[in-house]
Amino acid sequence: MIHTEQERAIALAGVFQSAQLTQQLAQRGFADQRPYNVSFRSILTTSPETTDQVFGGVDHIRLGLETLVHSMSRGEHFDADVLRYAMTMVQLAKKIRRQPELLQRFGAVIDQLAATLQGGPEDNVDADAIQRVAGLYQQTISKLDPRIMVRGEPEKLADADVAARIRAILFAGIRAAILWQQVGGRNWQFLFKRKDIVATAQDMLRHL
Repeated sequence: MIHTEQERAIALAGVFQSAQLTQQLAQRGFADQRPYNVSFRSILTTSPETTDQVFGGVDHIRLGLETLVHSMSRGEHFDADVLRYAMTMVQLAKKIRRQPELLQRFGAVIDQLAATLQGGPEDNVDADAIQRVAGLYQQTISKLDPRIMVRGEPEKLADADVAARIRAILFAGIRAAILWQQVGGRNWQFLFKRKDIVATAQDMLRHL
């Protein structure tokens, strides 16, 4: 199947949205709620007909598209930590795709959550679901290299609820990175097609 630049931009925006939400949580202890809900719930969409359906539509990843543009163009709002989180998620996704037993374990938990968690893309997610995904992340992905080292306010990072929300949203970001690779995303594109990636994201933002 031939995939488009738009599909890759959507999936990559999912990665950057999770990276930005991670930074918000680490710095201030809370994140923009609607983008957080969208990114978390994207985990539950396992058989989408289109890439944007994973997020309930392109308009739900505006934050991710904006963050992608700032990060890839090193613009006014560039944040080195956000870019580092995103790139590490991409590295981990590549490693996870080579571990079918791990993917099967993820799938079992996601199927259980999908069967119980109702609502639309922007609807709030209950704490139990966040804790479950956070626990899965801690038991599996956190043991893989490279590890995602989150930097932020120590008192925020020490809060158990904030830590769980960070782990859950990192899981969502890695899921988006797997999607990006499934639609043709490759690491070399960051070097040789960076301007094209930014231009595609900017064009999508203009139409929102």
